[in-house]
Amino acid sequence: MRNHHTGHKPFKCQHCGMAYADSRNLKVHLRKHSGEKPFLCQDCGKSFADPCVLARHRRQHTGAKPYKCEQCDVSFTNSGSLKYHTRRHLGLKPYLCDECGAAFTSSSQLSQHRRMHTGIKPFACQECGATFARSQNLKAHLLNHSGQKPPKRLKRYTCEFCNAVFTDNRNFEKEEDKGMAEKRKKKTGIAGRPSLTAEKAEVASRWLKFDRAGT
Repeated sequence: MRNHHTGHKPFKCQHCGMAYADSRNLKVHLRKHSGEKPFLCQDCGKSFADPCVLARHRRQHTGAKPYKCEQCDVSFTNSGSLKYHTRRHLGLKPYLCDECGAAFTSSSQLSQHRRMHTGIKPFACQECGATFARSQNLKAHLLNHSGQKPPKRLKRYTCEFCNAVFTDNRNFEKEEDKGMAEKRKKKTGIAGRPSLTAEKAEVASRWLKFDRAGT
């Protein structure tokens, strides 16, 4: 627990260099490389590497969204999505690239960006040995081996406000930003992204503490 507060991350993956504050998170991360998914959903049979992700997944079956945004009332199935959503409200990009100074809203975005600098491709195909920087690209590649035609995009993004569906994450975030601004204006009477007043700065500080815990 102490490492979460100090930002110290002594547990490092030997495959891709990702570092964590505690051994549990490293253990979960290593399953991504090994493909091990021991946690099974009893409702649909889907398996997961992380029990926390399984718990999040099961809320899709129940429809539970216990994490609610204070600024626009949108609810989420997990705390990580709420934290990411709140950073976007506040305009926070606390994850900085040491190489070029680029800033990101989430640690996963920064990790993906860093691979552009390092050239590391930690996701390997067990069939032919091809390696990839992103797990999504490996999944698309594996479909070629199975004889299936890979889709142009593996991910589909649905706007929480208008239910529009996007295949491009940038267009999706632009649409959600509009929805967030409209919802916030109805609730607070303030148009656009709020400035960092003392109250907002306090909220920002609270979320940054969560960021240090690797969320």
